[in-house]
Amino acid sequence: MVADGELEVATDALVKELVAFSPLAQRTAKKLLNDTEDASLATAIELEGHCYSRLRASEDFAEGVKAFHEKREPAFKGL
Repeated sequence: MVADGELEVATDALVKELVAFSPLAQRTAKKLLNDTEDASLATAIELEGHCYSRLRASEDFAEGVKAFHEKREPAFKGL
């Protein structure tokens, strides 16, 4: 929560943070949240596991790990 006068600055900061994330991971998380809105906890957890497995096999995941080890910012491609 932020004061009304700080909303634009806080929104800009959030957008700046979000654009640095993997687009593939963001799309996957958004779809998972939408798909599991009315699902049981067990179903939601199972779907989350499937999503995580797919993300671990992605080029973006490999890039994130490589960038972490090389102590640099990742260059995500959404693949």
